[in-house]
Amino acid sequence: MIEFTSVSKWYGDIMALNNVSFRIEKGRITGLLGPNGAGKTTTLKLIVGLLRPNKGEVRLNGERIWGNKRIYKHIGFLSENDMLYDDLTGYEFVRYIAKMHDVPSPDKATLEAMKTVGLTDVMSRKIKGYSKGMRQRLKFAQAIVHDPDVLILDEPLNGMDPVQRNATMNLMKEMAKMGKIILVSSHILAEIEKVTSSIVVINKGKVVATGGIKDIRRLIRSVPYHVHISCDGNRELFAARLLETKTIQGVELSKDSSSMVVQNSSDEFFRILPRVAVELSINIEELKILDEDIQSVFDYLVGDRRR
Repeated sequence: MIEFTSVSKWYGDIMALNNVSFRIEKGRITGLLGPNGAGKTTTLKLIVGLLRPNKGEVRLNGERIWGNKRIYKHIGFLSENDMLYDDLTGYEFVRYIAKMHDVPSPDKATLEAMKTVGLTDVMSRKIKGYSKGMRQRLKFAQAIVHDPDVLILDEPLNGMDPVQRNATMNLMKEMAKMGKIILVSSHILAEIEKVTSSIVVINKGKVVATGGIKDIRRLIRSVPYHVHISCDGNRELFAARLLETKTIQGVELSKDSSSMVVQNSSDEFFRILPRVAVELSINIEELKILDEDIQSVFDYLVGDRRR
């Protein structure tokens, strides 16, 4: 388990993190989300031991991370920055990282890592000849070559084509099932939603929310959310009767003749809806909450009300 306890980090007059506390448990993928400048990169660097907190503690399994060289061997880090040794081959670079971690059989570990990320066919090619997607997979290989218990991945899908992204997401899922702690920071929210079982949302140096996507959405039910309803019958009468219940803020009739979007902020709506539908002989064909996706959650939590 990774645990932040009242952590603050500042650079001169700039407060990057302000009294942040949260925990990340093993066996799951956690998404670290937030706009640019929110404090995500600072958070990651504190976990991998590249920064020291000004206040508070960052611990892995109860041990302080900063200055603990022994614990660094249990952490794999994929940085967003593309700082690779272009004159080395992919194999040479990953093997170099393996040796730095004192891996007992660096050649075997390097070959296994390259195979895992699908780069064995180009591992003898110099890195300067790699595409952006290949470079990203190489960074993933160096992060896992020492078989760490913790994987910290900063924008891991950058530059990958759809096939590579899907393969990398599946790889993350497999590693989580093996009991590893995986923290993924990304701005590709739709893709992160496919792999994360929990999220930490950070904004302006503070944790805005933690938990599952739907759990967090329930915390902000006071903010109106939208429900798409497809039905047959008199939808104008249906909309009018729903408005009479005073459980919703508005109804927008779609251009087609069978659907509408309801703006709602009370779960009482879902208890009233079936009763009204039965009274009016309305057949509800589809009911979908439009704001359960991670982009909507993220926008609400960091204060974007433009949607």
